[in-house]
Amino acid sequence: MPGLSTTEDTAPTRRSNRPLTQFACRLTEDFLLGKLEPKKYIIHNTTVDCTETKSSTTLAVKLFSTQILTVSLALPTEEPLHVSINVGDKFTNAGHPTKTSIERLNGLLDSLGIHGIIPEGVRIFKDFTHDMFYLGKGDDKIAVGEKYAHNVSLKPDSFNFIVEASDLPAEKLK
Repeated sequence: MPGLSTTEDTAPTRRSNRPLTQFACRLTEDFLLGKLEPKKYIIHNTTVDCTETKSSTTLAVKLFSTQILTVSLALPTEEPLHVSINVGDKFTNAGHPTKTSIERLNGLLDSLGIHGIIPEGVRIFKDFTHDMFYLGKGDDKIAVGEKYAHNVSLKPDSFNFIVEASDLPAEKLK
């Protein structure tokens, strides 16, 4: 999409064909490459806010008014410090994250995986056997949804899915 990012010559690599997810993914990739100017970028229901302090730079992605992703990098090294995922505050009648939240987050998670911030293939997915949604990859996962975790903090690691913290109620932990 012309005019959405500082990396105009980069072809979309995301699995999503939704323009707003592409917008957020392009800006996330520009951020990870150190090419995103600190400011707020807004299109329709999606806001990408890049801020900088003396010691770190942070990217926050919002869907409507809910922050769904936060990534912080140390300055001047640009080493990843923190990744936080929020599946949103709107849920289906069954208590699952909405399709829009899942779609947007999966595009963003894909961008983080491609750039080695988290393992490639980490995503929000449904286990049809138990009618539950998870954040993770394979058996390395955490339940997400209205009655499960909304917020999950991941340790930046390109090979291992490591949950540092979540708001998953203690009785729901495995």
